[in-house]
Amino acid sequence: MGGINRLQTELNKSEGSRYRIIYGPGVEDVFLNNQSIELKFDQALYETLKELHYARVIFYSPRKALYVYDEKSIPFAQSTNKTPYFEPGPLNQYQAFQNSSDNNFTQGVMGDYHALKIMDSIIKDDTGGKTAIVFLQAETSISFFEDKRSLASIVGDWINLPTTNQNICIFVFSFDQYEELKQLSTGILLPELRRVILRERDGLVVISTPSEDEIKRALEISFTEIGDIGVLSQILSNEKKSLRFWKTCLFVPENMI
Repeated sequence: MGGINRLQTELNKSEGSRYRIIYGPGVEDVFLNNQSIELKFDQALYETLKELHYARVIFYSPRKALYVYDEKSIPFAQSTNKTPYFEPGPLNQYQAFQNSSDNNFTQGVMGDYHALKIMDSIIKDDTGGKTAIVFLQAETSISFFEDKRSLASIVGDWINLPTTNQNICIFVFSFDQYEELKQLSTGILLPELRRVILRERDGLVVISTPSEDEIKRALEISFTEIGDIGVLSQILSNEKKSLRFWKTCLFVPENMI
């Protein structure tokens, strides 16, 4: 599991902030964990948060509403007479559906307001270990949220949770540079998020291009016999290219080995 330096290092720096704003070129990259398994961003973030002792990690996205990667993160019992109903999906996900009031066998993707109320109850619950709620594609999630007034009032109220509550809310933006994020912040309807962005202090998490650890794993996959791989990994990491770029460059077809 995990072992991804560029995520661990930056997330550790932002400890103590209720809201975390993630951005940077790494958001749209792929990752290699310490088992050399390629992960999408949300999978890599999930593994890293688990390593940082978050017991529950719940994702919200504009397309899938709520979903999780492990049963422990499911906030309610898995049963047809309770909502949300989390159904196993692709890539080891459990996606939340809302049962129809007319027919328990008819399901649809959960609406934004219902998902928001569930997230509100989860983040206020500090009895099940630390919890992270993650808004993916945050610029789209916020802009097209069905009930922006409820989003602003409910999410904004989380700043008032007691300090004994260590749960966090993460917003992931697809911007490489801070100036792009700063420009967008003027149109964000959540003052608490604007303050995190404009203060340029606690809560900002920049995910960069891969460190030596991931470059080394990519090299080891492609070249089983290579000398001084540590030095080469350092040189390549200093180039500040994405892992997608390096995996494409280093890929060697089996018929050429």
